[in-house]
Amino acid sequence: MNEADRIAYEAYERQLAVSISQDHWRINRSRAIEFNTLGLGHEELCATGQHPGRTNIVLYETRATLIARIQRKADLAAARF
Repeated sequence: MNEADRIAYEAYERQLAVSISQDHWRINRSRAIEFNTLGLGHEELCATGQHPGRTNIVLYETRATLIARIQRKADLAAARF
């Protein structure tokens, strides 16, 4: 490969890398817009008290606490043996 071919190849690689990074940025941006749009709808429902997920928050917190306690007890039991 001569010098001119190498320079052309490097320019092509650079262009390809920039194109991939721009596409990646666009995909992340569209995902963020979608999530934020959906989040606005949930926020409006929470303000009126009609959001179904809001009623389950205490249930999920209780389950998470219970799972953490069980895991701690299992870790203590394993440490004893």
